[in-house]
Amino acid sequence: MREPPRNPHEEMLGPRHWRIIFGLGAVIALSVLAALGLAVSWLEKPAHEATSVAFATLALAQLWHVFTMRNRGSGWLRNEVTRNPWIWGAVALCLVLVFLAVHWPPLATVLSVESPGLDGWALAFGASLLPLVAGQLTLLPRFARTF
Repeated sequence: MREPPRNPHEEMLGPRHWRIIFGLGAVIALSVLAALGLAVSWLEKPAHEATSVAFATLALAQLWHVFTMRNRGSGWLRNEVTRNPWIWGAVALCLVLVFLAVHWPPLATVLSVESPGLDGWALAFGASLLPLVAGQLTLLPRFARTF
């Protein structure tokens, strides 16, 4: 209510929105590929565990993406997204589901994944935070003008 209404002739998704969508999609894809590559080369994981690291990275990166859905003028930690208790419940539920997808044998078999180990989970968690940081940077006033 503090902002004027949107022009009814304005596109819902303008060029700036599409640049952000494709840019953040590319950052997520690159973080997943980087996690996969590091799992194979640095952690020396076999292929089936390395793909589990990539799966976990993708799932977590998409989960953290909800925190990028804040208004440009709001704070990083206190905003309309973080004040919503349903978001926290959904994030917690999704974290449990991602963990179950990898560690519960019936589901892990269907998804063809297996536990990547503690080091694989750490890599997936770290790599999944890169898109969140990139998304938050797009909301900074000086970066927002370039997108």
